[in-house]
Amino acid sequence: MKITKPIVIAITLVLTVAFVALVYFGMTHARGAPVAVPPLKRATLVSHYKTKSLDLTQGVALADWADIPGTEVELVYQVMVLPWSKALIPAVTAKSFHNDTELYVYVSWKDDAENRNLSTGEFGDAVALMFPLADDVPPSTLMMGFLGKQGVNVWHWKATQDKEFWSKESVSNDAYSDFHYPFEEQETLIVSKSALQSAISDLIAVKVTTTTAKATQNVQGRGVWDASRGEWRVVFKRALSATNLKEDAAFGHGTRKLMAFAAWAGDKGDRGGRKSISDWVQLEFR
Repeated sequence: MKITKPIVIAITLVLTVAFVALVYFGMTHARGAPVAVPPLKRATLVSHYKTKSLDLTQGVALADWADIPGTEVELVYQVMVLPWSKALIPAVTAKSFHNDTELYVYVSWKDDAENRNLSTGEFGDAVALMFPLADDVPPSTLMMGFLGKQGVNVWHWKATQDKEFWSKESVSNDAYSDFHYPFEEQETLIVSKSALQSAISDLIAVKVTTTTAKATQNVQGRGVWDASRGEWRVVFKRALSATNLKEDAAFGHGTRKLMAFAAWAGDKGDRGGRKSISDWVQLEFR
């Protein structure tokens, strides 16, 4: 068969397409096959008006939330940045009310184990709420890093921090080879950390890896694990008015606000970016 110019061009095109396809396959599967993320429906969480307030020093009581309808929020694997999630918390149930002065958000989810300690290979359970600080946010996003210069306000509850704040108990084990620190009596500069102001960290972020604690911590909260039901219940509490509009999510009666959820299962190895996340949820104040 005589090899003509059209045949050479056709063979070249076929080989080029095949090469591009192989490169694409290799790049997308370099760290394993990506997890398929199905599209999610945007849920609506209504914050109802109530003439009551909650004293979190008394704990978290189901009776305080019995008359408020819950909204189930679907979660998916976080697969945008490494480390990818290994386990999925499929959903959380959220409730909310306000009294024109304070906002309360209740979040519950199923968990087979209570994880409140930190050690080698041991991580704590956690849940977080995320609020964009700007109004012109993308119609659908699962990452705090795509929200422009204004970023987001994150309220991050950790079971370990809850234990430290409310129970005044240590959550980590001292780890020395012989379980004795030989220079304890001769310590010159003592390493310390600031006293906890809450069981919840009030944070800001403008992109991935920029999560920073705010100078003023405005969010309170408390969590309880129900062993009989295998369930976490966490309550967030903050003043409706923002202390600093550049850093605090703004709320108000009759308004709407986008928010998103994230949850961590410590016994499944969740920590940092390894978590389950939601798409936007519409928070409506009535």
